[in-house]
Amino acid sequence: MKIHLIYILLFITLFSVPAQSQVKIGSVNMAVIYNFHPMVQKYIPDEECFMKVDSNKEIKDIAEKNSSLILKLTTQIGQIYIKIKDTEKRFHKIDEQAYRDRRRIETDIESIQSNPANKNKKLDFSKEENKIKEIEKEKKENILKLNLEIAELKNKSSLLNDKIRSLIYYTGEEHKKVTEKIVNEVNEVIAAISRKKGLSVILNSTQFNRQIRAKKNKKRILNLSSEAVSSNIYRDKEYSVKQFLSGHTKDQANYAKDALDNNMKLYADMMEESEQFARAFADYNLNSQIIAGGIDITNDVMTEILNKYNVDKSIIQLISLGIKSKKIY
Repeated sequence: MKIHLIYILLFITLFSVPAQSQVKIGSVNMAVIYNFHPMVQKYIPDEECFMKVDSNKEIKDIAEKNSSLILKLTTQIGQIYIKIKDTEKRFHKIDEQAYRDRRRIETDIESIQSNPANKNKKLDFSKEENKIKEIEKEKKENILKLNLEIAELKNKSSLLNDKIRSLIYYTGEEHKKVTEKIVNEVNEVIAAISRKKGLSVILNSTQFNRQIRAKKNKKRILNLSSEAVSSNIYRDKEYSVKQFLSGHTKDQANYAKDALDNNMKLYADMMEESEQFARAFADYNLNSQIIAGGIDITNDVMTEILNKYNVDKSIIQLISLGIKSKKIY
């Protein structure tokens, strides 16, 4: 219904105005914009949050500086984990005891029913059936209490783990602020370019096979000694293409072409995995409706944002080439 309404409104907008003042429609591939945004290079899909740090040395320094706090928190988490295991054992004991009590009554009923002497008698097992109901009711009440205890313990463990996570990751409201900063920045750039090009309507040309939704993974217990920063195409030397774009001899030119092809494949691979990065923006404007046609301003928006972050011109040039050729769409 929502999709049909959007198309009806667009139809009315496009065909109810004079030809000389026809509405100009633009489009932006939001997945490309978000995937290559410099700040998103610090997004960790498995953790579903952004890193605060830029190097492994920073993580090591933070771990050393906060070693006492980390030890205290991990010890408390460990103690909670033991309590959870103990509670789960009680859970299983209650379930097993209820089963034994119920089977004992059911066995008695079966024994009476199978006795030849009772073959033609009208037997009344209402008292036994009521006992079984009482057993099941008590079991459910006890299990509910234990489930609440387990949920409370897991929540305490999660809060303690978040204190460790917050040393190197943006969590909670901080994560929300970072995400909204990116979204607002992208929206501002889109609005500015739209005004410049005289576009009245901007549509999202992102194409996924299904709607991307934010998902909440179970948070693992963080061990800072094994944490590492994510790769960053705008920071790490192995992703630099500046040297490949300045070759003058024939051999250098061929080498540069191979390097460009390799880097373009890297960016295309990044887009193949863009769904996991896109989840960070699933609650914002990633899943907006799309329509064919219009003026694609994805490259303009991407270039404006990368220039804002002083990204190497050669990398901007290569990403721009990928967008224009649809190789990284």
